Amino acid sequence: MKRSALVIATLVLGAVACDGSAGDGKNANSTPSAKAKPPVTADEARRILKDLDKKDDSDSLSPAYWRKVHEGPWLDRTLARVDNIKKLGKDDSSLDPTNRPHLDPAVHAWVAKPASESSGDWILGAQQVSSHTIGGEFKNKASMYWSLSHRGDAGGAWRTAFTAYAPKKKDLPQVAADKSGRVRTVAPNADLAVQPGKACGVFLDYITRKDTDEKLQWSSQIDTYRATHGDTKPASKQLNNPESVELRAEGQRTPIGPAWQTKDGGALVACVGMNTAAADMGAGRWIKFTTSGWDGTTGIRWNKFTQTMMTMIVLNVPADGAEISIAAQTTWPYKFDGTKYNGA
Repeated sequence: MKRSALVIATLVLGAVACDGSAGDGKNANSTPSAKAKPPVTADEARRILKDLDKKDDSDSLSPAYWRKVHEGPWLDRTLARVDNIKKLGKDDSSLDPTNRPHLDPAVHAWVAKPASESSGDWILGAQQVSSHTIGGEFKNKASMYWSLSHRGDAGGAWRTAFTAYAPKKKDLPQVAADKSGRVRTVAPNADLAVQPGKACGVFLDYITRKDTDEKLQWSSQIDTYRATHGDTKPASKQLNNPESVELRAEGQRTPIGPAWQTKDGGALVACVGMNTAAADMGAGRWIKFTTSGWDGTTGIRWNKFTQTMMTMIVLNVPADGAEISIAAQTTWPYKFDGTKYNGA
């Protein structure tokens, strides 16, 4: 799907409006005669990302097409959007913001030094794209888009697996790259503030208050997420006090791709989570979306609905006892189900 046209969804229920009011290495074993391919260079990586960008600029609703372009959680998200469009219809893109912010055309790319041939090859990319926020100012802005792309073997196809936006349009991943643009990966059990292989699970447990390691230091942004986790009052107020609101959060404990060594000796770790909001407006009541990250859901009176969002977060895990922070994040619309209001 067109990345420049994808919206950055706000946090849980931030995209709804009540009653029409405005709101918003090869896996195969090597043989003696096999000749190892040279590592991917930074220039090659940039060309690969540009090629993936062109393939991504498609309105195809064919799952087979997207399985050739995406993989992992980003494929899951794309297929969910395809299913939603087939079920509910597609929104008119002419309703999107039409302003065109200046974008730096540079494509930045770093290639991971794989820990083993079986892990395949990974590219960390960054480039500016145009985006807008559901529920925010109805205007496109330049955003720095980070991505992880992967191929399972030296002759395989490259696919996008993960995407997230940095806080500022000029924020680049602060990875420790050599002159060829290759970055050493950090072992899952490396002795950092938290082991990279466990970072996503530890983050999830902290946010959901399931477990707390008092020795760990977290950024104020993460502490704010924890403090507001599961609080239904803001959502209830925004929805004009429905009969019930339920919020659920779950996440994948295993990181996406390798941990990328940073300039200060820490690591960037990619994590994926799911946030679900279910609302029942009650008998004789409904809600209408004026804008939405889910195609085919605006202008309809919904008595009940469940919307699921996929959150992609890049954690900055320090080498010592410093704060664990968020380097990049985006909450993407994922699945939507609802019951229409059938009253007069």
